[in-house]
Amino acid sequence: MSKEPATFFTPDEADPLLAAVSIALALMKVAKVDRWEQMAQIEPGLVAISSEQQHLLAAAGNVLGYLRRNPTVTVAKCPRCGLISFVASSVPAKCTLTRGCTGGRAVKATEASRRPVPKAPRKTRTTAPKAPAVQPQTLDEAVQG
Repeated sequence: MSKEPATFFTPDEADPLLAAVSIALALMKVAKVDRWEQMAQIEPGLVAISSEQQHLLAAAGNVLGYLRRNPTVTVAKCPRCGLISFVASSVPAKCTLTRGCTGGRAVKATEASRRPVPKAPRKTRTTAPKAPAVQPQTLDEAVQG
């Protein structure tokens, strides 16, 4: 019985470069390799990626060669100036890539998930509880009661 190939998911709003790095890190984990160059030697059919993911990886080819799994080396990108750096652990609290950049903490690419990102739960409309049924009364019954 053959094993089904691994499929990977990244958030829809992910930056294309960070999405490519996330996919690459996940592929490297499944293939049990430490460097991107070693991916050329994995057995065919081990992983399954979409044509869009293939295009992302091709576009980021000049960056992927710097990735490592052990120790982990990934990419961080400043949300303001867009420059990238290679990081092994945490990212600085503010951008250090461009002098005077006011960007906040860089966004670090992490390994893509093997499960789809769950959709936000639908908001259900709640209705007010129904008032208890009241028996109609005559004016005399209401005054005496």
